[in-house]
Amino acid sequence: MRNDQHQQAGIYMDGPGILNFALQAVPDAITQTLADVNRSLGDIRMVLFHQANRFIIGQLAKKLKLAKEQTPCNYSDLGNTVSASIPLLLKEQMNQLQPGDLVLTVGFGVGLSWGAALLERVKD
Repeated sequence: MRNDQHQQAGIYMDGPGILNFALQAVPDAITQTLADVNRSLGDIRMVLFHQANRFIIGQLAKKLKLAKEQTPCNYSDLGNTVSASIPLLLKEQMNQLQPGDLVLTVGFGVGLSWGAALLERVKD
């Protein structure tokens, strides 16, 4: 909540601060996750980011030098579905994955929290 003499009382989101946080914390989380399993971004078929918005995802993809095909998005159809964004996106992308493909999921947001998980597509 924000309530000072120069601003109207209410909820306030520091958009630039959140962007800076995401651009620092997310690449660090990816680096650590991949290092933990002795992998690199070159091994990853897809990186599924939390579907916050086009700008943040674009900036992360650019910073990480990811190809457009590696970073599918559905925010234009569904918007920011908060904690459901990664599972919804994964479900949409399942038919694009072959057994053995690696998918890196990366969440960030609420309370300036973040996390990453590496998944492997297995046979049906």
